[in-house]
Amino acid sequence: MSSTRSSRRVLSGTRSGPWSPRARAGGRRGPGRTPARPAYGRSKFATTVFGVELDRRLRAVDAPVVSVLAHPGLTRTNLTPRAWEHRGRLGRLIASAGPLATQPVERGALPQLRAATEPGVRGGRFFGPAGPWETRGRVTDARLSQEAADPAVGARLWAVAEKLTGVSHL
Repeated sequence: MSSTRSSRRVLSGTRSGPWSPRARAGGRRGPGRTPARPAYGRSKFATTVFGVELDRRLRAVDAPVVSVLAHPGLTRTNLTPRAWEHRGRLGRLIASAGPLATQPVERGALPQLRAATEPGVRGGRFFGPAGPWETRGRVTDARLSQEAADPAVGARLWAVAEKLTGVSHL
């Protein structure tokens, strides 16, 4: 790879942009206080916000690196049925229908591969499936939720991360 700004990149793996959960004011809770599924969704939302904010900050200091994001859509892994099978009859039905609504792992990996290898990729781009609700299909630019793209939300998350880790960069 050449040493152009876009050949050096940080890739954040996240989940579908417009369908990600909204952040909550004060949003952080201690272990065991948030059910697993909402906590997972919020962690993916935070990863999205962090990736967008990282690109803003890299551009602000004219760094030779970009931050890009990607999500796999609904991808058929061993986690898919496990997320639903313990939720009664409806959960078992959803778990068994999973292969019909999901795409193979190989297709789910394509957005991450494109984000990592596309020549001249622009910082802040978000890749995901083009199909209905960004769940499956060919790779395209995914949509960020309005909240994930909000610079004020990014700045708040960045400040919290700096405070919690004791590390301050950019």
